[in-house]
Amino acid sequence: MDQSLAITLENVKQISKDSPNLKDTITFPQADSLTRVLDMLQHLRTPKDKFELGSDYQFNERQGDYYGNALRYLGFASKVERKFELTKLGKYVADLPNSDNRNKIIIKQILSTKCFNLIFVNTLHNGGEFDNDYIDHVLLDNAMSVRSSTTAKRRRSTVKNWLNWVLSTATAE
Repeated sequence: MDQSLAITLENVKQISKDSPNLKDTITFPQADSLTRVLDMLQHLRTPKDKFELGSDYQFNERQGDYYGNALRYLGFASKVERKFELTKLGKYVADLPNSDNRNKIIIKQILSTKCFNLIFVNTLHNGGEFDNDYIDHVLLDNAMSVRSSTTAKRRRSTVKNWLNWVLSTATAE
């Protein structure tokens, strides 16, 4: 059951301001549906490989790998012997109801990276509008796995969708 859901944009701005701006240490995610990524927390209560994740969601193993790796990117899963398994933080978040506490942890994990945080701040400065050229530039300069403009354009949709989730989670002041 839902608990209090009253995160404000000011709360999110503070999370952004406190961000460690970490460099990417794994492949930048290509998983457009953050809701699906978060839903996978429940499916990983038992470790699963990319084939099992793909089967659970009726998509191919490549997408199973993308979504499992998105959980790794957020610090909610690790990969051991080809299987994705929840980290301590991932188990904690999986056990939380949809609440401010849960959503603040997710927002903190997203904005903890330099790429997402820079793009979030830029989007706020643009009145909530995304700047595609800026997103591509940030990805090319900061995401270790994004080495071409073609890849940057493909990852751009993940950035926009995840940040739209962050912004939609924040209530108006």
